[in-house]
Parts: sequence; C-alpha cells; structure tokens
Amino acid sequence: MTKARRMSARRNRILLATGLLVLAGCASAPGVSRARGGGYLDDARLVGTLFEGAVALLEGGKATDMDVLRRQLEGQDRPPFPRLSLPSADRRKRSPAELYEASKHGVLVVGVLCGCETCKGKRGPVASGFVLAADGVVVTNYHVVDQNNKLAMAVMTYEGQVFPVTAVLAADEANDIAILQVDAPPLEPLPLATGAPVGTSVTVISHPSKALYTLSEGIVSRRFLKHRDGRAVPKLAITADFGRGSSGAPVLNEFGAVVGMVEATHSIYCDKDEGKRNLQMVVKTCIP
Repeated sequence: MTKARRMSARRNRILLATGLLVLAGCASAPGVSRARGGGYLDDARLVGTLFEGAVALLEGGKATDMDVLRRQLEGQDRPPFPRLSLPSADRRKRSPAELYEASKHGVLVVGVLCGCETCKGKRGPVASGFVLAADGVVVTNYHVVDQNNKLAMAVMTYEGQVFPVTAVLAADEANDIAILQVDAPPLEPLPLATGAPVGTSVTVISHPSKALYTLSEGIVSRRFLKHRDGRAVPKLAITADFGRGSSGAPVLNEFGAVVGMVEATHSIYCDKDEGKRNLQMVVKTCIP
C-alpha cells in the first residue's frame, strides 16, 4: 500500500469513528440526548414534554387550578406549612463543571399553561425554580405564579419528568418569593447558605428564552436595598448572565449552596440626540 493510500485509509477510519461517536451522542432518553462525554439537551422536545405533561395532568384532575394557586399566593386557604428537612452544604469548592453536575438535578423548569384562545392551554411561559426539600417543596418567584388568564402550573426535572404544582405554601410579594408544593416522588434538594459579600463567585443555572439548563458565571457586584410597599427589601446584583425564563433560578456559591434567586434585569441606556437608544449595561438583580 502506498503512503497516500495508507493516509486515506487512516482518514476514513477517523471519519467513521467520529461519525459513530456523534450517532452515539444522539441516542436519547425522553427529551434528553446524552453522549458519554457530555449531554446535549433537545430544548424543543423538552419544552414539548413539559407542556404535554402539564396538559395530561390538568385533564386527569391532578393539577391544581391556577385560580386556587393565586388565592393561596395572596394568603387565602393555604395548607399548613410542612416541617422541612434541609440538606447541609458541602464545604468543598467545586469547579463550574462539578457545580453543574451536582446541582442540575435540583433545578426545575416551571411551566404555566395559558388559558387564552390562541394558546388553548397547550403552551405558556417557561420559568425556573429549584428544589428546597426532597418531599416536593420547591421555590420560584412570586411573579411566576402571579399571572392572569392561566390554567395550571407544572414543573419538570432535568430528566424530563413532569409533576403538578398542587399548592402555594408561602409567599412574599415584596421579596418576590413563592414556596410551592409539588406532587412528586423524592426530589434532589439544593442546600442553602447565608451571606454573599460583594466579590463572591456565583454560578446560575437557568432557562433563558427556553435555552434549558444554561450555566453562567460571575460575581456578586452589589448589595443594596430596594424600597417597595413601605419596606426596604435587600437585593443582590450579580454579573452572571440570565434572561427571560430565568426567573426563580438558583444563584450558587462555589460550594454549590444557594445564596440567592434570580429575579429580574434592568437595562441602562444612553439616549443620543438623534433618538437612538444605546445599551450601556444590564443590571441583574437577585433575591438574597
């Protein structure tokens, strides 16, 4: 065999091996394509799984009507708050890759079924949340639940399992927090930690614009008070990116403990004389 033919044969073997690896990576569990060297998320399929599951739960009478959840959000007819068993935080610093692997199973996709004629109950907003206690106690933002013309809520795990939101256990509008009960088998909770001074390294796992389980890194850039309804409410500003759909996502420290929750973004513009608005900065606000 000539040198050229040997090189051609070697190149063909490499191409074949590469193709087999790609095909192996496309073998999928429901909604999730997993390669042995890392996972590939099929966002469209996962979002479809979330809403198909939510519709099935609603039609099967397993999901709580959104009007009931909103009344509970406002403090009416809430069930007793359960006694919680909270996990303790590890004191070992983790790399971003280790944080992601250790935390992703405690991060949830929150789906809200629309009640409008256009959506017909099949699709709605997607937000984020996380597991507080193994027995189905989860956390998201108050504003995620406080929505008009909606039918029901459901959450989905990283593995693509969909469970109904059955009750609002506690809520605080000024702090933009809602603690929910989910009817699910034991889930994987994330530990909590207090104290995140300016300069603390943080990681966010969220679902911006339905890009599910997106990891971003940054630091705590500011701690400040926001005045609302006569209250001075503590807030964090961070530099880790997030966007629409990230509401309710956990903000993790280097040990994998939740030190905050994503709330909102505020864009700062410079208005030019010619009428153009130039974006200067996006402030990313979180709840400590």
